[in-house]
Amino acid sequence: MRAVSTVLDVAVFLLLVSAAVGMLVLAEPPEQTDSRADETAETLASSTLAVEYDLQGETRRAHGTAAELLARAAVANATIEGTQLSPKSGDFSARVNAATSARLVSPNRTQIVARWVPYRGGPVQGQIAVGPAPPDGRDVNSATVAVTVPVRDSRARAVNQSAAGYDSVAHVVATAVADGLLPDNAVDASLFRNSPTTVLTTRRYETLAEETGTTVRGPLDSGAVGVAHDRIVAALSRTFAADMRERFDTPAAAAETVRTGTVRLTVRRWEA
Repeated sequence: MRAVSTVLDVAVFLLLVSAAVGMLVLAEPPEQTDSRADETAETLASSTLAVEYDLQGETRRAHGTAAELLARAAVANATIEGTQLSPKSGDFSARVNAATSARLVSPNRTQIVARWVPYRGGPVQGQIAVGPAPPDGRDVNSATVAVTVPVRDSRARAVNQSAAGYDSVAHVVATAVADGLLPDNAVDASLFRNSPTTVLTTRRYETLAEETGTTVRGPLDSGAVGVAHDRIVAALSRTFAADMRERFDTPAAAAETVRTGTVRLTVRRWEA
């Protein structure tokens, strides 16, 4: 039995695993016209893809709609203050990028950006971009859609807690982010220290700890993952609260921007 949380694959943020081989399209997308961004967004939402990727020497497979895989890749690419949490999970993002580009009618005239921002402007963010930026001076048609990811949607709770202050809002967001990016408290990482997922998970813990001024090496070495998890939540809460106080007039204003469970996917298309 795996000793790593099955709520998510923390290494690359995957939930849907299949027996697909290689990179292939499993469903025909709707026909696209040449310049409508909304039709491209519809294609991303309805085209089912499967990708095979390498995770530290192990072959993994994932499938879902193109939009879902882009959203998961955005979370897999999460950074804190610009520092990558999982620097070795790039093969998944590269495969999703290539598979998505192959589905576009005009990949040289289309850009897709998927962004995960737990709350507006916060220090933890994730992104994947497919295609070039539009050239200067071109008329650009754009469409934006929200894609759900398996991170707890905490906006309603943050709003409800806003009367208690910035610290309470920050704690709600920090808990959702930590639960989404890291194993749950029942995981004993020490039992499977050499597995690819655990190696990358440990790196996520250490990077988050380094960037938020805490330490998790002792708990992780002893297998006390719950202690390490709690330390990350507390440190993220302090980091988020300080950031919110600086950038938002009120806790309620900060809470209104919380989008922990959603990736914003923007499609831009232009004529030749």
